[in-house]
Amino acid sequence: MFDQHFEAILADNDEAKRIHYNIRYQVYCLEAGYEDPNAFADGEEKDQWDEHAAHFLVRSKATGQWIAAMRLILPVGSRSHPVFQFCDIDPCISHLSETVMTGEVSRLCVLGTYRRRLAPAMRSAIITTHGQDTAPHGQLRERCKEPLIALGLFRAAAQYSREQGIPYWYFLTTSALARALRRMNVQMAIAGTSCLHNGERHPFWINVQTAIEGARHGSALVAQMLEARFGYRRYSEFCTSSRQLQSCAA
Repeated sequence: MFDQHFEAILADNDEAKRIHYNIRYQVYCLEAGYEDPNAFADGEEKDQWDEHAAHFLVRSKATGQWIAAMRLILPVGSRSHPVFQFCDIDPCISHLSETVMTGEVSRLCVLGTYRRRLAPAMRSAIITTHGQDTAPHGQLRERCKEPLIALGLFRAAAQYSREQGIPYWYFLTTSALARALRRMNVQMAIAGTSCLHNGERHPFWINVQTAIEGARHGSALVAQMLEARFGYRRYSEFCTSSRQLQSCAA
């Protein structure tokens, strides 16, 4: 499972945020071509929403490499999240999001070099709903790539959201990742119409507690993961000694 191979870190200082932005640059600019690399001369992909976001990283325990990133855009006012720029949101949901604290999960990405070798490493960590899945083993390994890391990042963001009193999220994502998360019994409601933004994307509205409870009841392995006491550590606490600081910067 996630905790055997990875750990989630809250990027709570400038050094950690630079790592976060660089992962995004590698994935969004160099690998996927979603953003123009020439627009980010420092090798750090960022935008106007980063000033109002909590940034998370994933580190491989085996190699020490920083391999994934995600941010949670914090509540900053009515209709202020990116999802409203790209999609027509259901009026009932948009009205609700104006009355309760709502964040938006975005910039979820895993380094391509790591995605390509992740599936064989995860052979013993297959996640299935209620333990039932009859797909060929190769397909199961394929499902374990991004969704496993996404679940670890979601757990970290869920803990942070509870601490900050944020009960709801928006999430704009692909059909493939949405299906994979639903196979884990993560409950997500369609929030509006799909859009073309770096490919076809679908907006979802997530009750954080409901999503966590659904995933917990969907799989014993996931339940064990979600029952862990801590979903993330702070980067400033993680890098406490000079040796750790050198390792983190490497």
